[in-house]
Amino acid sequence: MSLSEPLVQAIHTIHQRLSHLSAPWLIGGSCGLILQNLAIQSTPRDLDIYVDRVFIEKFHHALSEFATDPPVISTTERYESILAHYQIAGITLEIVGGFHIHVTGATYQTRVAELLYSFSSIIDLAGTKIHVMPLAHELLFNLFRQRPDRYELIADAIRAQIDMHISCLNTLLASNRIDHRWILQIANLLHIKESELSPSGGAAL
Repeated sequence: MSLSEPLVQAIHTIHQRLSHLSAPWLIGGSCGLILQNLAIQSTPRDLDIYVDRVFIEKFHHALSEFATDPPVISTTERYESILAHYQIAGITLEIVGGFHIHVTGATYQTRVAELLYSFSSIIDLAGTKIHVMPLAHELLFNLFRQRPDRYELIADAIRAQIDMHISCLNTLLASNRIDHRWILQIANLLHIKESELSPSGGAAL
């Protein structure tokens, strides 16, 4: 599966508008997985971009002509972030700032500038270099939100090139509160020993 022409056009427009900002951003979600050649079942109709909370006003200003609402704090039992929405080339863009997920035994936060950007996949999209969320993040995110249709597919891709992904995964595990039960499940998904993730790479509660 490849991205639709409107999605590609929207990504190019976003890149043009944000390229002057000294703040990193990453494409995540379904579009990010497709850009990394994962064969997801559903065709994405929207686009998710992750940024650090401190930069969201910069991004909103750069994309203000496309805005459908201002950045607002969104809090649920499981998720916390700042969200803003835009319409570009007929595509709905959601900017997610300072994303946290809280589940039993784990608290996970997206740190784009500090951690994730340096591990991001760089994709050439029709001549434009686009940074995409690392698969290690997508594995944890989909595991915590109980999406086996996604995390099993992502685990397969990571296993195929484990040496490429293990450093990022261990960094994320060490930088967040993730207990032994999750560590064990991750090790089983990746067909590796738990000791390869914890204690040297993992953070037990």
